[in-house]
Amino acid sequence: LLLMVLGCMFILGTSFGWLVRFPALEPMKLYLVPLAGALGGLFIWLLTFFIHPLVASSVWCAVSKNSKSLGIALVAIVFFALSTAVALGWGAFAGILLKPGVGLTFGDNAAALAALPEWYQSFLGFLRKPFNSLWSDIGLLSLIAYMAAKAFIFVPLFPNATIKLNGMFETMQDLCMAFMKTILRALPIAVFVMSFNLVGDKGLGFLAEKVGRLLAADLLAMGMHQLTLLLLLYLFVGSAVFRFIKAMFPAYLVALGSRSSMGTLPTTMKCAKGYGIPDRICNFIFPFGATVNMDGTCAHIMICLITILQSEGHPITVMTILQVGATVMAASVATAAAPGASISLMKSVIKAVMISLGVGFDESMIPAMVALFASVDFFSDALRTQTNLFGDSMAGLTLKKLFDDINWSKYAWAVAISARTEAVSSWVSERLPKVTEEDTPDVSGASSS
Repeated sequence: LLLMVLGCMFILGTSFGWLVRFPALEPMKLYLVPLAGALGGLFIWLLTFFIHPLVASSVWCAVSKNSKSLGIALVAIVFFALSTAVALGWGAFAGILLKPGVGLTFGDNAAALAALPEWYQSFLGFLRKPFNSLWSDIGLLSLIAYMAAKAFIFVPLFPNATIKLNGMFETMQDLCMAFMKTILRALPIAVFVMSFNLVGDKGLGFLAEKVGRLLAADLLAMGMHQLTLLLLLYLFVGSAVFRFIKAMFPAYLVALGSRSSMGTLPTTMKCAKGYGIPDRICNFIFPFGATVNMDGTCAHIMICLITILQSEGHPITVMTILQVGATVMAASVATAAAPGASISLMKSVIKAVMISLGVGFDESMIPAMVALFASVDFFSDALRTQTNLFGDSMAGLTLKKLFDDINWSKYAWAVAISARTEAVSSWVSERLPKVTEEDTPDVSGASSS
């Protein structure tokens, strides 16, 4: 139903944008098209207002709540890293092949804006960005690295304090998600004003060519990513991968409809357990994957960033792809598992990538860049969610093969590695400080504040 509503609003917005380009409606276009762009900018500003607290709480919860089994966790992390690298590679390939950013320009028509009254220009500027948030200058990647390192160190050393901190960060995450979901209720209106601004300013020809190339690049990258994982899993588990995909098919359909990894989780768990994935694997890999594994999101953001670099005339080299890929991979951990959530992250990622590559660009154009991608985001969001879930499910099948199907006790080297790992774990545990309740830092005040 939501997809139908968004599609109708997109068609309505493009129709109005096409109508105001007629010469008889030129005075109306002069005022309405910039207003639509400003309203789209306001939507993006509201959506990204709490992105830093959401990132901090999401990273902490992802690390602290998903460390139950060392072996399963390590294999899952390695699998997700490789899967994301494959997605980024296909995203870069699709962006370079289809060249959606060549000849693309961002921003409003400066000459048209100059013809507007000064008070109206000031009003539009206020709509786009009413004020700066207290944390707007904090680097997103630095925040992710800091919170991950803090959680990895803090969780094993202070288990009692971790329980209280989990409560604080879960509350923070819930509040930020609730705010973001409230703003996302206005997504149909945002799609209307963004598509109206896009077509009213650039024309239908621009929409058909550039936006069509963006969507085609998304389809190509995510389709090839899933095909690559399918072939690799076929080599590892054989024809069982096809039976597994058949069992997971209802979950894939729910992912396409709900566009939310977390919203699909109950169906995912039911399908996976019905196939025979053990509870100890299901209860870890799917919540963990819904939090940190964002293959479809990574491929999409890679395509968007290559589009921007092409529009700026920046050469796309292997080193550029590696730098952009590392940034996207780190940032994707903080993407909330909700419909349209990648829009909230796009603004910060664009800024981080442009700064890391040393690309000189006007930061005031970032809202226009995000608006271009957000105006058609609902088309690719469903496929991104399904691609994310496909990677999670392939990880679950891999873990079943490694930890349930293979009898490692008959391999001497595997037994030796297991014994050495247990010895190291025991050695570390004996030397960690024994933290009592009295020694635990009191964070209840921080949680309540």
